[in-house]
Amino acid sequence: MIRGRITEVNGVAILSKARPPGEDRSAPRLSSTRNLTAIGTLPADNEILEGAWFGDNAHYEVSVESEFAQSNGLALGDELAFEIEGRALRTRVTSVRSVAWDNLQPNFYLIFSPEVLEDFPSTFMTSFYLDQDQKGLLSALLRKFPTMTVLEVDALIEQIQTIVAQVTLAVEFMLVLILLSGAMVLLASIQASLDERMQQFAILRTIGASNRLVRFSLAIEFAVLGGFAGLLATLGAEATVYGLEREIFDLAYSPTPILWSPTPILWLIGPLLGAALICVVGMIATRKVVDQPPVTVLRALA
Repeated sequence: MIRGRITEVNGVAILSKARPPGEDRSAPRLSSTRNLTAIGTLPADNEILEGAWFGDNAHYEVSVESEFAQSNGLALGDELAFEIEGRALRTRVTSVRSVAWDNLQPNFYLIFSPEVLEDFPSTFMTSFYLDQDQKGLLSALLRKFPTMTVLEVDALIEQIQTIVAQVTLAVEFMLVLILLSGAMVLLASIQASLDERMQQFAILRTIGASNRLVRFSLAIEFAVLGGFAGLLATLGAEATVYGLEREIFDLAYSPTPILWSPTPILWLIGPLLGAALICVVGMIATRKVVDQPPVTVLRALA
């Protein structure tokens, strides 16, 4: 493997070569310095889509990954000029291929025919699977080859999963804060309308409504309000998690068939917790409405 960049396409400097109209700006850019390699056999999980792989008589040829070719308007037969370690070389695109980027193998956008990098000092890289009980072999390997660098992908993935889990926990904690905020708003609303509620329920009890019916109607009202508050809080939490996974961590969002949620239990707990919390807070705040004798309220109205 060696680092290099493209300087010209068909004799035109890439600084003056515009991208195709409407192309995704997040796609790999032509001018970026990137990893290059040279190999005689087609790597595993690579498939030729156009052209042909290097033959025995290949001479300064290059194979281009399909997304890279499409986003930068490259096609078979294009002449590419490279700058590698201060030296210039020219190659020709002879194939376009697809790459399985998720196979944890060394993958490249650009692959040269074997003779291209023969005169360049290169770094060798590979990947392999090692069981947990064999991790001790890495220490022996590094002692024998002290200039080698080993990246343990499983440790990196575990660290990323820990970060994502902590972020998700923080977002779910926001859900609880939203519910508590809703409870505070409800208390303020009840206090503001307490006199009106007392008058309404005093009249209902005067015409025969029982205390049980009054309490039940209040419980239904607060439970519905709490359920909607919990549902909105859950929706906000899930939307935040979606944004963090897709836009910040660039991870795949995997919804499930249950309400399109990666954590379907949250969609159940959120409304239930909201209904229970708001119902309890509301019933405590309006206890005076039920306990107040209707005759006292009616005398005050008179």
